[in-house]
Amino acid sequence: MGAVRCIFSESEHRFLELGGQYPLSLEGTRKFQTSPLRYCLQENILYLPKGFSEEDYAYSKRFCWARLKINVLYDLHFHFGFNTRIPDDYSLEKLTEAGVGLGARYLKRHQEVNGSRISVSKFCSASLIDGIRSNPEAISNLSKKDFEALCAELFVSRGFEVDLYRSTKDDGIDFLALRTDDIDPLIFAVQCKHPDSEHCSQKQPRTLSVATVREIYGVAKAHNITGGIAITSSKYSHASKKFADLKPDEIAVYDRSDILRWIEKYRWNNDEKP
Repeated sequence: MGAVRCIFSESEHRFLELGGQYPLSLEGTRKFQTSPLRYCLQENILYLPKGFSEEDYAYSKRFCWARLKINVLYDLHFHFGFNTRIPDDYSLEKLTEAGVGLGARYLKRHQEVNGSRISVSKFCSASLIDGIRSNPEAISNLSKKDFEALCAELFVSRGFEVDLYRSTKDDGIDFLALRTDDIDPLIFAVQCKHPDSEHCSQKQPRTLSVATVREIYGVAKAHNITGGIAITSSKYSHASKKFADLKPDEIAVYDRSDILRWIEKYRWNNDEKP
């Protein structure tokens, strides 16, 4: 069964003919992930419409790739054609329900695996989260990798799209958290700090210095994205919180108490399987 690959323009509510598809390096993929063309990415492939221009890039028309199976075209209650406006009552959700595959806007989790950026169904298991919910002290025994995965999964539960970086240090970024409710999306560089378990008990938590907060703030500035977020399984110093309070739109800090609160408040989404 065949399929048509094309581009969907959300702002113009029409399908556009595909102009080209371009394999990208991981560095190139990251670049476009923080650009208006993020939804034209599928794994490490960038799809662009025919006649694409720099003006389209600068004044985003909210493009995303689209894939329509031939049998779906026959079931649509409108005449399909490139550059033809779709009836206004066909929302993104309705197109998806009809079987139209649309860009990564419905994929909430991406992760770097073997040098490629791929979509994944979960970052950590439901049993890990449930275990911490029933025994909060268990958070101290997590590995650094599991702690990063836990934080990434909690950000998905809080309504963010998350792009988890490789486990080794990458410019101080552990993952990107994106919120795309508005025309101009919010993109945050997130850094997770998980002190060794002997320093991370609730009775004697290790205090993280303001240098950590300044680091992720500087990384966000260097990458020209919305802001930075620092999370620790311990707690932050008074100076760290004071620094974050000076720039509330650009830097935020969260500690163990916030993580435990999220675990209690945010459960697996109703439309997702644990």
